[in-house]
Amino acid sequence: MVGLIAGCAPKAVPSRPAPVTPAPASPPAASPTSPAPALSALEREARARPNDAKALARYGSALAEAGETGAGIARLRRAVALDPKLTAAWHNLGLSAERQGWLDAAADAYARVVALKPDHAGEWIKLGYVLIQLGRFPEAEKAFRRAAALQPNASEPLVALASSYYADFQFEQAMAALKRAAAVNPRSAAAHANQAAILLELGRRAEAEQAIRAALAIEPESPRHLLTLGHILALSPQPAQQAEAKATLERALSLGRKEGPTPLGAAGEAEACYFLGVLARQAGKRDEAIAYWRRAQALDPARPETLLALGQALQSRGGAEAAEGRKLIEAYRRAQGLRDKARELQQKAETHPDDGVARRRYGQLLREQGSLAQAVWQLREAVRLRPNDAMARRALADALKQQGRNEEAFRVGR
Repeated sequence: MVGLIAGCAPKAVPSRPAPVTPAPASPPAASPTSPAPALSALEREARARPNDAKALARYGSALAEAGETGAGIARLRRAVALDPKLTAAWHNLGLSAERQGWLDAAADAYARVVALKPDHAGEWIKLGYVLIQLGRFPEAEKAFRRAAALQPNASEPLVALASSYYADFQFEQAMAALKRAAAVNPRSAAAHANQAAILLELGRRAEAEQAIRAALAIEPESPRHLLTLGHILALSPQPAQQAEAKATLERALSLGRKEGPTPLGAAGEAEACYFLGVLARQAGKRDEAIAYWRRAQALDPARPETLLALGQALQSRGGAEAAEGRKLIEAYRRAQGLRDKARELQQKAETHPDDGVARRRYGQLLREQGSLAQAVWQLREAVRLRPNDAMARRALADALKQQGRNEEAFRVGR
């Protein structure tokens, strides 16, 4: 599976390709003054005027900006309860919830924003990307279409629209939207990079290479574009391309570490290390390959390709390492079985969206897989469809607790 720029597929949607997702939500804007004095002043204001929605919104936004996201969300929720038409508070609530991983809450907040300001294309795009991450693909497509209609001469809504097509396996439509985006804005690196990812998914490696090189001509220092190029070149049987793949992947990792944590994220770093291991194996450097795969597994323990490659390499060594290898291969088989089961349950939930039992079973499996944002959404739908289903309520409460949403969990479980 090929990840597109600035993100990767939700783990628990194994039957879907990886849609475009945006960079992590920026913190909401608060006071421009220094954080500590500003927070103190805003806290005093909010305490002095507990029923002033704007005061609460300012304080909540500042808390979220300072890293106290949960506390900020609580104040922002209070603000919009007092004044449901306070668009800025809904916007900041969406940003804060998205940063916290509470995607169902983020989607609700962004939906409120576009209801109040339907002509704001950027908010439709934010809503669409969150819906994509929740697996709500038809709704995401509608949001992106609305943004594209509002900005017919902009490339960003078209790139976003392509992500919803791609997530729903409509590759031709996705490519058409990306080509339109590149025509509208030839400097859109995202349009070229996402074409490359789709072409690679379709096995059209030469065209994918051409597209990602076009993206790199625009953004030569992008670790994500370099990762995609390294992935493409690593699949080549030609030694020259394999050598370029190694240098490209190493550069992607190096660029990502210049200023703190890599922008590739753990999954992106794991992908780079996996392919560096593949290249080392092709060069006959077995110990180096194993070292890369161990690093990839540490970064992304559930990556199936790494489990299989590392397991097979260790098993071939014999002795104690062979036992470890067999365990990894067994873990790979279990993971594949879980993916198959998830695919089956997902298809049932999508085919019968009003089946609360199907929703509950799928949500429970998503929670087991660690995909809490999607699990919460599916389980909320299960409870909505079957309010007296104690198993669904208990599963939703447990998922909310895992997200740190204890008050909501208590209300659900009552």
